[in-house]
Amino acid sequence: EYSRNNSLRIMANNEKEFEKLGDNMEKMGLLDVKRVVVIPIDGSPHSMRAYNWYKDHLFKDGDLLNFVHVIQPAYVGPSYGIGLVSSSPSISAKEVSSGLDAAIAEGKQLGKKFMNLAHERNIPCKAFLQIDNQAGHAICHFTHEHKGDIIVMGNRGLGKVKRTFLGSCSDHTLHHCHIPVVIVPPPKDDCK
Repeated sequence: EYSRNNSLRIMANNEKEFEKLGDNMEKMGLLDVKRVVVIPIDGSPHSMRAYNWYKDHLFKDGDLLNFVHVIQPAYVGPSYGIGLVSSSPSISAKEVSSGLDAAIAEGKQLGKKFMNLAHERNIPCKAFLQIDNQAGHAICHFTHEHKGDIIVMGNRGLGKVKRTFLGSCSDHTLHHCHIPVVIVPPPKDDCK
């Protein structure tokens, strides 16, 4: 309790701001956090299924729900063709930047959507955006940095061959995060 009050004081410039900050955090349910739950989200039904499973089966009073969306930027490297002729059109830095801006805007909308769902159930929550080429790595790093206690994520139900070639974010998370990971599978008829 002492350290929590000290950290709140650091964020406030004076006693009045401290009291207001404490009141706001209490209203948001952030002072009585007992468990931090991380749910990676994207625009697919898999993350919605994971959230629904969490709220129906795992939710406890005292949970803080951290939604995280990983944006995988398009890497534009040199284009190589056969011989001296390149068949790839060049992409300007402005096009790359506008694409990233659009992905960030979409990620913010997605975070708001999930936060609204959680607020409807009075579940304290936050939403975050991460930019990384490897979603699984970003989820593990985020969870460690935000002191997550458990991760709940959806699974696409890829078969062994597709999973081998495409990789699996849930496999990476399961094997590299050192906390409990709940992987919510798709319905049996959706498995590929």
